[in-house]
Amino acid sequence: MQTPFPEEQLLFTPASPDNDAVGLVFAFPNEYTVGITSLGFQIVWAKLAGRSDLDVRRLFMDLQEPLPRDLELFGVSLSWELDYGNILSLLEKFDIPIWATERGDSDPLIFGGGPVLTANPEPFAEFFDIVLLGDGELLLDEFIDVYKTVRGLSRQAKLQRLAQVPGIYIPSLYEVQYEAPDGAIARLTPIDAETPATVTKQTYRGNVLSASTVVTPKAAWENIFMVEVVRSCPEMCRFCLASYLTLPFRPASLEDSLIPAIDQGLKVTNRLGLLGASVTQHPEFDSLLDHINQPQFDDVRVSVSSVRTNTVTENLLRR
Repeated sequence: MQTPFPEEQLLFTPASPDNDAVGLVFAFPNEYTVGITSLGFQIVWAKLAGRSDLDVRRLFMDLQEPLPRDLELFGVSLSWELDYGNILSLLEKFDIPIWATERGDSDPLIFGGGPVLTANPEPFAEFFDIVLLGDGELLLDEFIDVYKTVRGLSRQAKLQRLAQVPGIYIPSLYEVQYEAPDGAIARLTPIDAETPATVTKQTYRGNVLSASTVVTPKAAWENIFMVEVVRSCPEMCRFCLASYLTLPFRPASLEDSLIPAIDQGLKVTNRLGLLGASVTQHPEFDSLLDHINQPQFDDVRVSVSSVRTNTVTENLLRR
């Protein structure tokens, strides 16, 4: 398959789609340079592209891969509220009705995930058929596996079956009542007895966290290899969505996650990004610095995404 992204260095091997693979577009509602710098987008894309039962094509506001022959699923990763309007532009571009209620059996199912939708899907609910709440490590495979079992059914039958999957919210199967027109949600009620009364956000609790699946000079941070050092934050500041949305706080395993990922990434680039809401609160952060300080990494430029001032040490500054 030809790609409009020839300067990418892939750190995984995409699967060759089967003849009857599900046609899926995975979109980021912003320009390529922004979207490809999202570690979440990279991880979900690689997980989907690693399945031979899917024919996955990426889509950005300025670049896209050729669409699959039969488009069945149209996914969106939403990281920022300001990208919200771009989702509607993408749907209009491909003649997909923007309102979920106006789509028929010939239209793809529109699904979305990411921190914005997990935090509060309701402002966007009328535009999505499916919302994935929580961590993709747990949600994606079951979502695709269940979809394949209902692939030939009507749109409504597909949605009713997918609603049974933990973490999948089907807005059309619930009635929402508000305390006031501009107030909080008073209650969320399923429209029938078959639909779960609650949708449980899925939380991955492992200590092997994410790392870049692609390195490119076209990223917002040129040629950066990103590795997730911690997820969530132990401080739990009330203003910080990154903390509450991804609880509990867990550090990546130094030996099983961080060091192998860093060693792989620095074979293709000399720029390293350490990601997390409070990177320096990893319990073995000094050991991580010692690893990066080895002579073979002398030319490596290190960026740290978020550091609490009271955790800055002489060792960190020296490195």
